[in-house]
Amino acid sequence: MEFAEIIVSFVQTIPYTIILPNDCDARYYQDEFTTKYLSSPNARCDGFEKYGINTPVEFVANLNGDCDTRTLFLYMVLSHYDYNVALLSSSYYSHSILGINLPYDGTAFEYNNQRYVFWETTVKNIKPGVLSDEISNTDYWRISLKSK
Repeated sequence: MEFAEIIVSFVQTIPYTIILPNDCDARYYQDEFTTKYLSSPNARCDGFEKYGINTPVEFVANLNGDCDTRTLFLYMVLSHYDYNVALLSSSYYSHSILGINLPYDGTAFEYNNQRYVFWETTVKNIKPGVLSDEISNTDYWRISLKSK
């Protein structure tokens, strides 16, 4: 558990950067999160990235990552070390998050008798199992990738 906590906390400390398939101009987007984020004074954006995501290698090289990029990176690293992890996605919330099958308390996604504890990757110092009220309805989440 300690190794997973170190790796996730490392990723959580990296400043959030929105990754977009087009220009970093808020006028090109309709969703509320993207337009609001890009309009903020400290917005960080990596535009013109195919599919709006950076690969794990690109993330390590440039440290530009949003929820999708971070979750994919952590999924790759932790699955390499034989953790039972899942990349959880929500179209409803327009978010992705890590799920880990370890004995943590808190909010989890149940799948085939396995319990994947939600772990936010975009906010510093968030512990496993802690989800904000805005994204806490587990009915809106699905597994996109599963390591085991």
